[in-house]
Amino acid sequence: MLLNHACDLTPNIQALLNTIDGTRTAFSHISVKPELKHNYRRNSLLQSALYSARIEGIDDSTDLNKLAIQNLESAYAWLYTQDPLLPIDTPLIKSFHTKALHNLRADAGHFRTEQSAIFNSAGIAIYLTPPPQEISNLLKLWQKQSYEPCFPHPLIQALVMHYQFEKIHPFLDGNGRVGRLILTQQLRAINYDFEGMLAIEEWINNSRAHYYANLSNEGKDLTQFVEYFLDLIMQASHKMLLQITQAPLPNPASSLLPRRAELVNIIHDHSPCSLDFLSRRFFGVPLSTLRNDLLQLQKLKLIQKLGNTRGALYSCPE
Repeated sequence: MLLNHACDLTPNIQALLNTIDGTRTAFSHISVKPELKHNYRRNSLLQSALYSARIEGIDDSTDLNKLAIQNLESAYAWLYTQDPLLPIDTPLIKSFHTKALHNLRADAGHFRTEQSAIFNSAGIAIYLTPPPQEISNLLKLWQKQSYEPCFPHPLIQALVMHYQFEKIHPFLDGNGRVGRLILTQQLRAINYDFEGMLAIEEWINNSRAHYYANLSNEGKDLTQFVEYFLDLIMQASHKMLLQITQAPLPNPASSLLPRRAELVNIIHDHSPCSLDFLSRRFFGVPLSTLRNDLLQLQKLKLIQKLGNTRGALYSCPE
């Protein structure tokens, strides 16, 4: 596999870049209270996790799928505690995979050791990946190119690198989820992530067929792929700008997993209530899982814990 892809700076691409840059400039001049930005970012990261899973056909209909979404939620949240200039090296890539596939695969955090393929949403193989013995060298070259400005705009370079990572396909499963985490970090590094408020995954999910069709391109010219992706970023950034200037604050509860949403409703109706009371309403759910759910809801400030003993109670904030 050769990482020698090209992209023409077409009038359409230039227009998309100009629009995105204009939105970014407008965003930088909007005065938003820090706590409101925090809530917008939190809601956006929840949406990113949810839709990154849905892109690969993962909904919240099973416990394993719920875990996959929870893993992504934690991974996106963790990413935004790190330095925006954190280098995208092999340890970080493996860390992303470990977080995204935690308790889902025994090989989480390890590169594949067998031949694989990329499948579209219908389960049809559309691309045979490089042999496993080539992965390390390809990633080293990919990482080296990330420090060399090969394209006329950093956004174009980030999108080409996203395409290349998916083609290298270093893991047996979870490459799409890891690739989108990497793209998020790349957008942070070049200051095009709109402070974590850009939930690009929702727009990819809404055009999954086009996403996979563009990834299936085997040519050297990635102009069409870049145009497709820039259009998504343009739409997502425009929607985000409208939200923070015109719409009411997003409600974090709207994107909760079903069990967590039900927990909030029960606590609201029976406030204050104990863990023992809640566990009887979720028969079969391990206490450790419920404790984690409650902790995440506390972090979202959707509930509050009264006391620190085993007899602590939970209530909804006034």
